[in-house]
Amino acid sequence: MNRKAPIFTVLFMLVSSCWFNRPEDRYYDEAMRYRSEGETSKAVDSFKKSIATAPKSNIGKEALYMLGDVYYQTGDYKKALRIFKLCLDRMDLKSKKRYAILNRIAWINFAKLNAQEEALKYYIKALDYTSSREERFDVLLSMGNCYFKIYKFDLAVEYFNKAVKEVEGSKDEEIKEKIQEALYYMAVSYSFLSQDFAEISLQKNANPQYRTPADDPTRKILEILDKCITYSGKSKYGILCRYQKAEALEELGEKAQALKVLVDLVDVYPNKAVIESKIDRLREGK
Repeated sequence: MNRKAPIFTVLFMLVSSCWFNRPEDRYYDEAMRYRSEGETSKAVDSFKKSIATAPKSNIGKEALYMLGDVYYQTGDYKKALRIFKLCLDRMDLKSKKRYAILNRIAWINFAKLNAQEEALKYYIKALDYTSSREERFDVLLSMGNCYFKIYKFDLAVEYFNKAVKEVEGSKDEEIKEKIQEALYYMAVSYSFLSQDFAEISLQKNANPQYRTPADDPTRKILEILDKCITYSGKSKYGILCRYQKAEALEELGEKAQALKVLVDLVDVYPNKAVIESKIDRLREGK
């Protein structure tokens, strides 16, 4: 009989007990419990203790990420930004969390700090860490929105188009809504790159015989808008695209078609008075 076995078992249990009850682990577990209970300030304090106890350990790095997540979820974006940047410095390059962190840093810069150029730097990095077409689509769409906001409409069109191609034909309702968003802003961006609508109107007013050329960019805008409407004409961006379609048709001189689109929009457009005013104006011009 081996009398040493119980001794080794006891030693193993003692070592295991010490290992699984390290201070950084206890602080982390405590922080997660506080977080689930809505005790945000206590969770923050416990995450900080876990980080301070073992900053280079895996649990210390995880605590740092979760600290950033708490700040992010509670709307303290400047602190979240600082913490997430620290996470990137300390995190393994192959970590699955890099995509989420890069995406969040980019979004904070884009949506909260109005720093689109800075946001683009992080979105570009995030592309390298995407693990699905849906993630890649989200990043490309966000990049298109950044370029749109800084008036780089040629790049906006390019990235909206890339985003749509990434998930075109998706059956997911949430994805389809985002595709419509991309198509709507692609059409608007394209209009800014094209001959100004006001200039076309001036030409028509000055010359009643003016005919819109077959290759007029408005035709391309209509194609994009129709593609958006095909997904849904009742969604937020579907309704906006229908309104823009009416505008484009009017510019092309196709007033009867524009009027039909507007009449169908009366009961669904957010500002009914705007639609009714345009309908009256078109009818008076007949």
